[in-house]
Amino acid sequence: MQIQCTYDEVTHSNKKFYRCTVTRELIPTNKELKFIGQHGDGMTNQHVRYLNFSDCRVAKVPQGLTKIFPNLKVLSILNSKLKKISKNDLCEYKNLTELMCSNNEIEFLPNNLFENNKNLEVIDFSGNQLRVIGPKIFNGLEKLNHVDFSLNPNYKKLSNAETYYYNATLDEIKTDLCLKYKQNIELYADYMYLENPQSTYKLQRLITDDFQAFIQDDSTKDFKIIISDQEFPVHKFLLAARSPTLAELLKNNPEVENLNLIDISVEIFEKILKFLYTDELPGDDGTNFLLLFVAAGKLKIQELQNFAAVKIIQQIDENNALDILKLGNKYDHEEMRFRAFEEVKKKYPNVGFKAELATDMDSIDKLIEAVKRKEEIEREIEKMFCKF
Repeated sequence: MQIQCTYDEVTHSNKKFYRCTVTRELIPTNKELKFIGQHGDGMTNQHVRYLNFSDCRVAKVPQGLTKIFPNLKVLSILNSKLKKISKNDLCEYKNLTELMCSNNEIEFLPNNLFENNKNLEVIDFSGNQLRVIGPKIFNGLEKLNHVDFSLNPNYKKLSNAETYYYNATLDEIKTDLCLKYKQNIELYADYMYLENPQSTYKLQRLITDDFQAFIQDDSTKDFKIIISDQEFPVHKFLLAARSPTLAELLKNNPEVENLNLIDISVEIFEKILKFLYTDELPGDDGTNFLLLFVAAGKLKIQELQNFAAVKIIQQIDENNALDILKLGNKYDHEEMRFRAFEEVKKKYPNVGFKAELATDMDSIDKLIEAVKRKEEIEREIEKMFCKF
């Protein structure tokens, strides 16, 4: 996937760096990235030592970047909605000296996060949503000299930055982390799956295997979904477990034995049902991801809706961006809204859309209609002058 970027030379941490900056882009997960930008004279990807993502949408630390920028030393992901980070995300970044992930939405940093990053000198996670930090997170980081966890819910003043009003030594920060850990040990346990994701994955797969065994077992099915006069025998417990919408309905109507779903086609529901039982995501074999997104949204099946959103985002262009923006707003899907709004701005460059208008469809429609009227008037005036 092509990512627009700019290149420049900057002074950072009293050192000069050749930097690549990506701004206001949606960075996909598990996609090969291609950086499109104009290098400075005599410069190539080999010279890039500082990579900066700013005001982007980053669901996961991008992978494969050291193959593009082999001499990378500084990785910065700022104000980009990053929610999680784990040891596996940082495996390829063994030569990093600075990692800056400020102003994101990260809640947890596990003990083993920097196990493969022994060269780190600077760590900045300020301005996140940090509630728990593993007390052993600095183990093995002999070169570390700057840490900033400030402006987080549980670590508001935790920094050794000279410019920050609370200056602590690294030893004081380590002591504070241990104290916070003792205060939040139960909360820490809730996040422990990040320390050992493989075992959790195996457990999830075993549960899913059990669900798959039920899909052909009509003898235990105790509920029916009806769509366009077609009946789908299902298990009530599975519907309640996987769809908050259906769980609420079944809770409030325990005697109901069937449910007639409207506005969902048989084809789409078959794909949803397969996902509920098997966790298998639909392929690109003619699936209408717009309809899937809407249906999953109504049933509040978040993972399936997010999957459909990714597929839709990959297909956004100037022709469909406005409709997709409306859909993203209706279901409050931020990534879809962000990318669609960017395409709308490209289609109407003279409107001057401001970021706060992304959620105001009425204003967007009025502005676009005004632009169309203006263009129509200009065409009429041009025709009149052509007659003379």
